[in-house]
Amino acid sequence: MPLALPRRARRLLALLCLAAAPAAHADIVVGQVAPFTGPQAVTGKAIRAGAKLWIDDVNARGGVRGQKIKLVSRDDAQKPEETVRLVKETIEKDAPTAFIGTVGTSNLEALKQDGILEKSRVAMVGAVSGANSVITARGMYPVKASYREEGDGLFKQLGELGRTKVA
Repeated sequence: MPLALPRRARRLLALLCLAAAPAAHADIVVGQVAPFTGPQAVTGKAIRAGAKLWIDDVNARGGVRGQKIKLVSRDDAQKPEETVRLVKETIEKDAPTAFIGTVGTSNLEALKQDGILEKSRVAMVGAVSGANSVITARGMYPVKASYREEGDGLFKQLGELGRTKVA
C-alpha cells in the first residue's frame, strides 16, 4: 500500500532514524509541530496521518534495528510563536531525532529566525512551504516545489493547452 509521505521524505527520515538507532534501546522520537486546529488543520492532520502510516508500518516490522519510532505531535494552530515555543518544548521534553511536516512559511521562518533547529542540531524534514527563505534554510528539508517552480509549471501547462492570456 503506498504511503502518504513523499519518497524523499521517507528516505531522509529513515536515514535520521538509522543514525539514532545505535543509542540505547529507547524509542526513536520524531516530533511534529503542525496545525491540527485553525485554518490549515486539514494539512497538518493529513501529514500526521501519512507519517503515522509509515511509522506504524516500520514498527510492525520490528522498528529500526529493534527500536520503535514514536511520533510526538503538538498543535501550533499555525501560529508562528506557538511553533517556536512547541518545538523548543518538544526538544527539551522528548529529544526528537528530527521534526516532520511543520506547515506554513511564517511558521518555518520563525523557526529559522529563532535558530533553535540549528542550535539543537535537529532537522526539519518535509517542511511545507515553497518560499525561497525556507528552501535555502540550513537544516530544513522541504518536499514541495518552490513557489517559482509551481508558477513556472502552471504557465507551461497553460501554454501546452494553447492559452496565451491569463485573466
